[in-house]
Amino acid sequence: MANQRLEQFAKRLTTAFTVTKDGSHVQQLADFFGTSDNVYRDVLDLVKLLSANNTKFSGIKTSLAYTIVEQLGKYVGQSPDSQQMTARLLNPTVRNEAMDFALRRANKTWMDIVVDVYHLKTIPESEILANVGTLLAEKKYLDAALLVTTFDLRDHFDIKQILVPLLFQDKLSVMEDYIRDQQRTHGYEFIKFLDKCYVDRNYALEIADQIKGTRYEKLEQRAIQKLVTRLLKHYQIDDSACPNIVGQQHSRQLRYLLHRRFIENGFSDGSWNEIITKTVADNPRLQEELVIEIVNYSIDESYKWAQEFNIPIDKRPTCIQNMTESQLTPKMSNANQWDDWGETPVNNNNNYYQLKLSIITDVVWVNSDQKFDIFINRIAENYSVIGIDGEWPPLLNPNSSTTEKLSLLQIAAQDCCHIIDVMKLRDSQCWTQFTERILNSKSIIKLGYGIQHDLTQIRQSLPTNAVYSPVNVLDLSKFFEFVLSEFPNIIDDSVIADCRQKKDLKGLSKTVFILLGKPLDKSEQFSDWSRRPLREEQIEYAALDAFCLIEIFDRFRQLFSENSLNFDEFVGNFLSGKLQKRHNKRKTSDDSADKQLDFDCPSVNVKDFKCVCDTMLQGLGRYLRICGADILIAETNDDHHKSARLALDQGRLLLTCGAPYDYFRSRLPAGKCYRVPNGINAFEQLEIVLNKFNVRVTEPDLFTRCPKCNCNDFQVLTSSQMSRLYENRDSAKTKSGVDVKFEGFHSNIFSKVNEFLMCPTCGQVFWDGCHQTRWKDKIQDLLFKVVADDGEDQQQQQQLCDNSEPEVICLD
Repeated sequence: MANQRLEQFAKRLTTAFTVTKDGSHVQQLADFFGTSDNVYRDVLDLVKLLSANNTKFSGIKTSLAYTIVEQLGKYVGQSPDSQQMTARLLNPTVRNEAMDFALRRANKTWMDIVVDVYHLKTIPESEILANVGTLLAEKKYLDAALLVTTFDLRDHFDIKQILVPLLFQDKLSVMEDYIRDQQRTHGYEFIKFLDKCYVDRNYALEIADQIKGTRYEKLEQRAIQKLVTRLLKHYQIDDSACPNIVGQQHSRQLRYLLHRRFIENGFSDGSWNEIITKTVADNPRLQEELVIEIVNYSIDESYKWAQEFNIPIDKRPTCIQNMTESQLTPKMSNANQWDDWGETPVNNNNNYYQLKLSIITDVVWVNSDQKFDIFINRIAENYSVIGIDGEWPPLLNPNSSTTEKLSLLQIAAQDCCHIIDVMKLRDSQCWTQFTERILNSKSIIKLGYGIQHDLTQIRQSLPTNAVYSPVNVLDLSKFFEFVLSEFPNIIDDSVIADCRQKKDLKGLSKTVFILLGKPLDKSEQFSDWSRRPLREEQIEYAALDAFCLIEIFDRFRQLFSENSLNFDEFVGNFLSGKLQKRHNKRKTSDDSADKQLDFDCPSVNVKDFKCVCDTMLQGLGRYLRICGADILIAETNDDHHKSARLALDQGRLLLTCGAPYDYFRSRLPAGKCYRVPNGINAFEQLEIVLNKFNVRVTEPDLFTRCPKCNCNDFQVLTSSQMSRLYENRDSAKTKSGVDVKFEGFHSNIFSKVNEFLMCPTCGQVFWDGCHQTRWKDKIQDLLFKVVADDGEDQQQQQQLCDNSEPEVICLD
């Protein structure tokens, strides 16, 4: 087909497909196919022409080029002589052109449709293998992987020929396609390779150095472990392939449990015994490690577990090798297991909030269909507000393919709490009535705290025939936040101040402290909720987690009454979404007012621009540091008061976004709080802030502060100095005594980089690299926008753009 004629048709077709969008392109294609001498060849010419201005075919399946090939397949399939047409027109030359076209797209979606429509699987296997060999010789691993997976030729290749290069070049999606359905062969061998790289970096480097475009950060232990964990879980690969990684994970898990037990006091005696027994069960190496690690916290505990697991004397710590039972100190508790409630008094620690229900008469254990039916009738007929909470065993093995399964479901009302044994009743027919009469009921308000996860667990536990449409669900965590944003003074400032003194409080326990006066005891949170019978402490913990939701709701009602506010109307409007809509309108109005507010900021150098960035603006804070600003960034778990106090004490501007703005504005002087628009990326926020406050950024300012910790006193090291530190990286320290962090390093870097900068405060190392170059390119236009309009500054900006040598560092 003549090129001019093809170009004219391509224009008409593009107009019909992208402008008129009336479906006429389908008829145009049918006419095109019908007048073609060789429709397979002409379609290739057409899509090649269309791809000239769009080499990646954005959208792929929704693109015009893909649609053309798809319509060709339908046209041939509907033709009465389709087999003859295919045999006559699909000659080796056309097939080879089609294969080349698919490979140049480097996309599995394109490969699949071209292979299907052009019948490429009829090509002899030997020819495909020859093509793969050529691609590997040219180091085109992505193209080779597409051919191998499409034509199912994996058994012809070792993992190091294709899979490993895909990993090092960060082609993870193609790599996973390669593994899919090959878990026991290529998947297992690939995990074994990663496990060896995990403990022998030099082994990995020897291979990586031979692969063009290697991303050396993929060789870091943390990156390897994260990848292996995901592959094991997603593809259910046997973790015997990676004993080194699994062993490290178990060791870290054990150290975390020890820290939580002895430093945070996060376990009761009973839950500690359960979780440790379950963690180290059937693992002699981990049992020995437990005995060795725990001696740092308690010699008695170390001896106890050594006896429990029959650890040989010569493998015990020296201090307990000759120890006997008579030398043990009296135990505080022995984690007895009770079959009946009420035999042993529960924990009456007055430091924690206590359950106000009787565990014997008011807490009801539901473990039969009869009790389940009685419970449903009682709740549906007598209560308009209930609290919902669930418990499930902690997932100890991060590599496990099993998911969390609900063990208990607690439903609390004004004077009772029912605990449903979900494990026993998982197949009960009563679940249908439970969803219809309780969860889906419009007359019952369902209270929860972060309730969405609990509802997800409930949904997964229900039989498939249950109609699941919960309504009137009130998440008290969101409700509490909304109430405080609407009525900042509804909670006494002294209560908030007391709460700030307790740094470890979070979540429901923090809310209970603020509203009910004491925190919850969370020491049973990590209990084994699958065991039966449950300990009495577990029963009390589970009941309180649900019943305190009722008490929080009642406390809100009391606070609203004390402030002459209509609580029932407020709750109704919150559940219907009316309050949120009104709140959003007011926010829009506030934003408009903010835009009109004239901060009247004189031009200021970025080094003198001092701010506090609230939790939601951590990305903006790091960008401002890169520009040279002195920025304090709130940590994820920091409360708003800490940010406000920093701003007040140090005279800094506070940057925030969203609902917290109302809180900060009521507590900071006028002009000391600015709400940055959300819904945009951090770089766009950076541009707005620099413009709003007339901040000047020049070349000497860039990369003068550590984006990690805000330090502005880098240590400058030559390549040879850094190389010596790297050789002794296990003991390398900064001048402040902090461990040097070598993330992203590899042996070749010292021959490529002349100068390194090391932060003495956090130990992070930076160097001139592609990240820094991309950042510099990205910021040039922005700096022209925000710089003051004077000749000196314009000259400085031009020098920045002309200077090809970056002043500092590689951003990670």
